[in-house]
Amino acid sequence: MTRRAVTTLILILIAIGTWHFGHGAWVYVKAQAAQDLLHRAWARTMNGERNVKPWPRADTWPVARLRAPYHGMDMIVLAGASGRT
Repeated sequence: MTRRAVTTLILILIAIGTWHFGHGAWVYVKAQAAQDLLHRAWARTMNGERNVKPWPRADTWPVARLRAPYHGMDMIVLAGASGRT
């Protein structure tokens, strides 16, 4: 292989790696944002609001909160029984 071909291959592999890293990071950022929005919606629910959707197009709302501090767990229970919920 020529030096140019090796350089091109390396650049392609770096681009693919960067793309995959970015995709993984995006999923993590979305998951963290969703948790923050769910906890905010739960706080509003505890202040007396009803059926507070965590984000504008959400098809569910928080109905309870489960905490297990020993296990480091703090989860919001959502209304509904669909697979998306």
